[in-house]
Amino acid sequence: MAIVPASLPAWRRTRTAGRVMGSVLAAAVIARGVGTIFDSWGPRRPYGWPYLAYGLFMIIGLIAVGRRPAMEKGVTTDVQTAPVQ
Repeated sequence: MAIVPASLPAWRRTRTAGRVMGSVLAAAVIARGVGTIFDSWGPRRPYGWPYLAYGLFMIIGLIAVGRRPAMEKGVTTDVQTAPVQ
C-alpha cells in the first residue's frame, strides 16, 4: 500500500494509475471497516473504526496530492550553485 501513494507525486505517466489504485485501495479499506463494524461477532466491532479512519485519511491524502502538479522530469538540471569565495 505504500508503493501506490509514493507513485502519485512522481512522473506524469504513473500519476493516473497511482490515483486509480489509491482510490481502489481506499475503498477496500473503508469496505473492510464497514464490514467489521457490522459484523455479527460483537467483540470485533470496535476494531472497524480504525479502518474507517485510515480509509478517510487515504482519501484526504489522495485529494491533497491530486492538487499538486506532477513533475515533468525525475531530476532537475537547473542547479544553481553558490559563488566560490
